[in-house]
Amino acid sequence: MNNIKPKCSICMQTYSNETFLRPCFHSFCFECICYWINITPESANCPICRQSIQSLVYNVDEENNDFDEYFLKDRQYETHEPPLRRKRTLSPGEKIKLQRKQVYKGLYHQTCYPEPLPRHVNFTIITPEHIPKVFIYIALNRIRIDIISYMYQHA
Repeated sequence: MNNIKPKCSICMQTYSNETFLRPCFHSFCFECICYWINITPESANCPICRQSIQSLVYNVDEENNDFDEYFLKDRQYETHEPPLRRKRTLSPGEKIKLQRKQVYKGLYHQTCYPEPLPRHVNFTIITPEHIPKVFIYIALNRIRIDIISYMYQHA
């Protein structure tokens, strides 16, 4: 059996409150991406693909089909602090990871990143449907779009 767990590409640890970025749906730890978007709030871009971040989808609870979403739109020049809302107890391992992240926070000062290498430009982009944890989010987003278009048609 494969015991390899996915890791956050910012802290290189297993995810702590895995958070998805919209529209690219790359995922990071909640704390890592919050720190990242506050390095340069006027240009909050995905650390992997450099797309502009529209929102964070976090606190994903597959069992209860629930998640929280924080929109960055119209907040260009302020500090982003999405509410965590749910309090949960941390395991000893999670506490150590959290402490480790706080120690290394000071190392992420680079704000300018090079263009992708030519060999990476033509990579196939994985659509949100390929990411199992966001099926709930996609379904709710489609329902929201249907409601909005219905309201416009009958206004």
